[in-house]
Amino acid sequence: MDIDAQKEAIKNYYKTHTQKQILETFYKDDLKVFGEFDRSLVEKVIDNQMELGDEHLYYCHEEEGLTEFLPIFRTFRDSLGLPWIECGDTDFPTFFVVLEHDGKQMVLSLMIGQGSSMDFCTVDGFKSWMKRIRCTYKWPEKAITVDELEKMVADRLAEINNKIASAKDTLDKE
Repeated sequence: MDIDAQKEAIKNYYKTHTQKQILETFYKDDLKVFGEFDRSLVEKVIDNQMELGDEHLYYCHEEEGLTEFLPIFRTFRDSLGLPWIECGDTDFPTFFVVLEHDGKQMVLSLMIGQGSSMDFCTVDGFKSWMKRIRCTYKWPEKAITVDELEKMVADRLAEINNKIASAKDTLDKE
């Protein structure tokens, strides 16, 4: 590995790309994911109390008729800024949020190990899991409604678009 060549390539990249181009590249995935947010998928999961795991869904979506739900976990990326609640006394870092629609709630959990996994769990299923593995957690005073989630996505999308729109679109002359 030639470190000097890599340093030169990085310097060259910043000399040949505008701030706007760099931000467009940096936020490309977020723009796509947040732009494709489908609240109806989250509503279906909550309304029907569907327990879904991202890994299981990825491998079994066709056999189980769940293809429409494939994009659902993409929305819950770190850049959205969800107020994750940390579980204590766990073997792997585990976090959760409670989502609500029409008076029904579901838990979205995130567990980080050699990789990460996300699951939608019923409230009873989540609490049972925490009890079984002796985890501690503080239940939130208020769940995040689907309306609030949709607003979070829209606000983040607007924030990113504003950053890009206000970025410099010319190269600095040396």
